[in-house]
Amino acid sequence: MHYGGMAAMLMPAEIRYDLNIIIISVVIAVVAAGAALWMAFQMRGRWQKFGSALIMGVAVCGMHYTGMAAATYKMTFEAPVAGFAGALGGEYLGAASVVIAIMVLVLNVWVARWYRQRPVIPT
Repeated sequence: MHYGGMAAMLMPAEIRYDLNIIIISVVIAVVAAGAALWMAFQMRGRWQKFGSALIMGVAVCGMHYTGMAAATYKMTFEAPVAGFAGALGGEYLGAASVVIAIMVLVLNVWVARWYRQRPVIPT
């Protein structure tokens, strides 16, 4: 998501990335997120959720700041091209996000209800 968002920015500059630092940022994200998920589902105790959330925060922040360290910007002094054919304008982006989020939530509820009401097949 981070690199996709950076590629979507419109600015009078080119972004170049250092591949080695990108790989490090992905490793940080995968290892820290894996540790957080392992902790969330395997450990029990009073501090389990807090520790898991803290480690996930480290994963997100570590990936973000390492990914930003990989980027260098070179000014082009050219006006950026404003999107591509079919791009969603800023005035409709919020409404589209809300509609898509509601559709995903409705689909999740529908699947959960279907899953609970399906017949159990004896084994």
